[in-house]
Amino acid sequence: MNIFQRVTLKNLKENRTRTLVTIIGILLSAAMFTAVTVSISSLHQFLISHTTYTDGSWYDAVYNLTSKQTTEITTDKKVSDSTLMNRIGFAFLEESENPAKPYLCVYGVTDNFTKLMPVHITSGRMPENSSEILLPDHLKTNGSVSYELNDTLSLALGKRVDSTGYELDNHTQYASSDTDTATNESIIDTMEHTYTVVGFYERPSFEDYSAPGYTALTLSDENAGGFYDIYFCTQDISTASSYLDNILTHFDNVSGTVNYSLLRLYGSSGESTYNAVLYNLATILICIIAFGSISLIYNAFSISVSERTKQFGLLRSIGATRQQLTSSVLFEAFFLSIIGIPLGILCGIIGIGITFHFTGGIIAKYLYSDSGVTLSLHVSVWALLIAVFVSLVTILISAWLPARRAIKTSAIEAIRQNRDISIRPGKVKTSRLTSKLFGFEGMLATKNYKRNRKKYRATVISLFLSIVLFISASSFCAYLTGSTGSVMGDSGYDISYSFSDENSYSLEALMTELKNIPNITSSSFDSSLWADGTVDVNALSTDYKNYQAKIYGESEIQTDANNLSLQGFYLHFVQDDTFRSYLGDHNLSEKDYFNTQQPTAIVLNTLTAYMDSKYHTLSIFSDIENANVTVSFQKNKEGYSAGGLTQNETGNIVAQYTTGDSNEDTLELPLEECSQQIPIHIGAALTDAPAMTSTNNGYINLFYPYSMLDTVLSSLEDNVSYVSLPDERPLSQSLPAVLTFQCKDHTQAMTEIQSVLSSHNLSSGYLYDYAASREQERAVFTVINVFSYGFIILISLIAIANVFNTISTNINLRKREFAMLKSIGLTPGEFQKMMNFECLLYGFKGLLYGLPVSILVTWWIYLSVSNGLEMHFFIPWYSLVIAIGSVFLVVFATMLYSMNKIKKENIMETLKDENI
Repeated sequence: MNIFQRVTLKNLKENRTRTLVTIIGILLSAAMFTAVTVSISSLHQFLISHTTYTDGSWYDAVYNLTSKQTTEITTDKKVSDSTLMNRIGFAFLEESENPAKPYLCVYGVTDNFTKLMPVHITSGRMPENSSEILLPDHLKTNGSVSYELNDTLSLALGKRVDSTGYELDNHTQYASSDTDTATNESIIDTMEHTYTVVGFYERPSFEDYSAPGYTALTLSDENAGGFYDIYFCTQDISTASSYLDNILTHFDNVSGTVNYSLLRLYGSSGESTYNAVLYNLATILICIIAFGSISLIYNAFSISVSERTKQFGLLRSIGATRQQLTSSVLFEAFFLSIIGIPLGILCGIIGIGITFHFTGGIIAKYLYSDSGVTLSLHVSVWALLIAVFVSLVTILISAWLPARRAIKTSAIEAIRQNRDISIRPGKVKTSRLTSKLFGFEGMLATKNYKRNRKKYRATVISLFLSIVLFISASSFCAYLTGSTGSVMGDSGYDISYSFSDENSYSLEALMTELKNIPNITSSSFDSSLWADGTVDVNALSTDYKNYQAKIYGESEIQTDANNLSLQGFYLHFVQDDTFRSYLGDHNLSEKDYFNTQQPTAIVLNTLTAYMDSKYHTLSIFSDIENANVTVSFQKNKEGYSAGGLTQNETGNIVAQYTTGDSNEDTLELPLEECSQQIPIHIGAALTDAPAMTSTNNGYINLFYPYSMLDTVLSSLEDNVSYVSLPDERPLSQSLPAVLTFQCKDHTQAMTEIQSVLSSHNLSSGYLYDYAASREQERAVFTVINVFSYGFIILISLIAIANVFNTISTNINLRKREFAMLKSIGLTPGEFQKMMNFECLLYGFKGLLYGLPVSILVTWWIYLSVSNGLEMHFFIPWYSLVIAIGSVFLVVFATMLYSMNKIKKENIMETLKDENI
């Protein structure tokens, strides 16, 4: 250790407060860099873990191989691991209710199958021999074929072939005999196999959604023949794609794929989207942090260099070189880094670990709600190395900049110390107004600020950055929440179930049983049906007519000779009690809407439309009294496909029918000949729908009480088939309904509802948990808020440390000045008043620049959001209040701390001290 390094260490020891604050700044900077790199590392590992959970850890897959071909692959030195699926055969399932999935496809798998493949057992265990079988859960939920543990299955397994005798696998979709374009297929060479059911597992990702067979697994027989699917990993993941290409070229009549989801995360799929997004995000955050960090650390070293300017001048006068002085400053930076960076990395890891502990499950649920994987802390070597490297470079740059300025100063100027404060005539002049308003103390504070601008600039910049970042983050979160909430909306219920009368179980009986479940707090149901119709164009609002014209590419909305416009309608028949509450909320009379002599509808008079790359909220009607609404139910015509209502070239509204595969033969008939027209009487136009009732955006929604369903549609003829309507009458007994529920605990309620449905042999395939999806939507807000405000808090801590460092050091450097002022009669009260005014200067300067820029950033965020959504500009005022209060709190607290230290100084001793 040379003399310059010893002097540097002595200087650090003598200025403990500044040294400590600088270390804290380095610590915060390194902690933030570590938080970013470790977060990206953890997120990357989470994506890999999730992909392995859902898709498996294999790299390549090849299908329809012979036993000899599989041996050739498994013995290849380039292959590190592999597992096999031997296709034993297909069995026809007579009980399957899925017409596109009529088979059970049984595979024999090797012992290590679960090592590479995603098999998630929900009950039971894996097969241990070739007489045991594992069945998929969706055999019951999708195909309505039910088995229990320890059941015995007798299956006639055979080959699946097309009409030419070519053997098909489970990757070729079902070719049914009643499909015109399909090739007939059959099962041949069947053999009886008996299995014992030992377990059930989740639907596997290696079963295509278009696969004709449900994938069942048993243990493979070593002597089994037939065809195999092989899943394997190569020694080098970067060669996986090229190795598969070679295999497909080498073997005939085989197909294969790579595990793109996994390979892209390792950067070996030829795609770089995932990694590019993660790394670009990390780069942006690191640049922002580096900017804030340099502001603090540069200021700390700038003050250190300013303190040592006289020392540098003396060293220069006795022969010290510029390189030696620069090395001295860089040594100081490196020495502080040795302390600050490890502590910062440790704090960063602990901080992000705690964050993931509380939010990891929320983030994982939002990203992939179906996965059992949670986002947890994953500290990789590269993440730590990048954090250390970037932190060290940031610190060295921050130290080199002031050192570069100092070594350019001549020895004489450095000894005289007249460069940091250079006063030009008129530059420190203050206005008479300042003197009158704030007195002599205010004038002194202003002059001191003007003559020493460079030292105070860093403090103002730090306050400015804190204000802008905090308010911008608040605005971003507020606009994000508002915009997403506007687009996603709220269904008004937690769970929905689509019920049809196919199982001969009554809607009323089911509703009564379900609403008595303890977890359900309220319930409703409605039946809805679609119909084309007409409306008088003069009754429509101008905005709606412009919207209709734009979506159809016309200059104006199209009408027929009677000034009628063709529109799409949805008629909703809402549970009577719900509809009565709806009427009560809007002070409407029940007798008008339960009148069987004149059925009356309520129209939803609002529409959210996406137009000009933006969401708009429009009114549909401007005059409902003269709307002249009529809906038409088109009749089915033998030999033709109904094409709905349309406006032909002559401007008349007609019913269209087509025939032939190409739909080239079109038949147009007047509405009176082929449809039942029902006039609609509208009693009110409202901007909200009945509670717990879904609407169809883009259509005109009409609401009736459920008890009026058969009355409204009473003119429909019996024994006549209408488009989109059941043939059975009355429709109230055959029309599907949607049951909706609000719950205390939606997860528990889902389980209880499924139990009730199962007891009546009703499928739960149309049971949907909306509350769970809303939780995922809310999760993104939580995650963004946690990380946004966590980031802002850390940046603000850097700024606070910067402000503290600057003010406290400058106060320390001005001890002789303060002693001189006190020696000429400045009282403690006047002295405190002067310092308070300086605090106000700091705060107001920071706010003067910070608030306008924050508002501009908020305006920019608003413009970004308003490009896609109709929204009013607003400023989150609470963030302004917090920012203003925090600025003055930090400044005054720092000033009080510094002043308390110098109060104990002796005036005469301070005046004689030349080393200040």
